[in-house]
Amino acid sequence: MKCYGLTDKGIKRKANQDFFRIYASKRYIASVVCDGMGGAKGGLTASRTAAITFMKTLRGYLSRMNPERTTTGDLERVMINAVTEANTAVYEKAGTSDTLEGMGTTLVAFLYAGGKTIVINTGDSRLYASKGDKTKQVTKDHSFVQYLVDTGIITPTQAEHHPQKNIILKVIGVNEHAECDVFTLSDYDSLLLCTDGLVNMISFEEISSVMESELDVESKVETLITLANDRGGFDNITAVIFQRKDENVSNG
Repeated sequence: MKCYGLTDKGIKRKANQDFFRIYASKRYIASVVCDGMGGAKGGLTASRTAAITFMKTLRGYLSRMNPERTTTGDLERVMINAVTEANTAVYEKAGTSDTLEGMGTTLVAFLYAGGKTIVINTGDSRLYASKGDKTKQVTKDHSFVQYLVDTGIITPTQAEHHPQKNIILKVIGVNEHAECDVFTLSDYDSLLLCTDGLVNMISFEEISSVMESELDVESKVETLITLANDRGGFDNITAVIFQRKDENVSNG
């Protein structure tokens, strides 16, 4: 198995407010990707706080568990608890300074343990899963534009360039309690976790082409980020790919 990730500030932004973490042990692999918001200082503080707290909480729970003996429901609860702790950490830190007030962050994460894969997300950072020559988006954006699509007001094609695309309805840290979606996956070869700085710059077809290619994990991540920058790099870009058939794990 192999998991590799990179983050890039892009071409237009002066600072990088994305943050990610990868952790692996003999018993599990997990990664979390966050995209912060709330000003130059607040955005990075929110994403960093959320990612570090999420992973610390997850590792704490898993250190006391045997993934081989736990149920899918047990692992889902662990992931939800980690999101809850991340939300509390960001929410409380936001109240300590005027410059941090109102900060928040998206969050998308996966956990692979005991042959089971759990995915969780809040906001519009995404997770894609690939199997052979097919790639699908697993998570659904918690955004105003996605709401318009779901209610039939606009089409998915119209959503791609909608002027209110950056309005997010659910985030970590803005409210006392966080809402999230949880998914269980089984039939896949690789996963891609990414921020909107990637998906707003390149098409789903291009993402699929890279994910389904014969490139190694590092090259896939680097190719995706290069493509996003070549198209303008208007936002921070983060991509993490987990591939089950490789053997090593690295944090780029």
